[in-house]
Amino acid sequence: LRSLVGSEMCIRDSYKGNTRLILQLLLDRLICGPLVILLFFTYFEIVSMGSIMALKKKIQLHLIPTAVKAMIFWLPVQFFNFKYIPMQLRVLFGNLAAIVWTVYFSVVNK
Repeated sequence: LRSLVGSEMCIRDSYKGNTRLILQLLLDRLICGPLVILLFFTYFEIVSMGSIMALKKKIQLHLIPTAVKAMIFWLPVQFFNFKYIPMQLRVLFGNLAAIVWTVYFSVVNK
């Protein structure tokens, strides 16, 4: 993604940098987000001994709404993380946000 939208070092201070950061985050959410959600649904069905038909139904009913909710949650979190959190604390901040998302995602997936 960085090769498409530029280096992170260039995106901290300018208006152009905000546009570049938002584009980078949108690409991540549009490409990687649905894939991760799809893998989570698949794993959850395998672990809970679900059927392929149940997995297909879950994907048809929940993939897009879940991806939209993930964008609503992760875009502001990641924007704040990359724009304002010091480099040495970004992983911690991201992990704390991931705990909140995982709890929500697990409760909704039941």
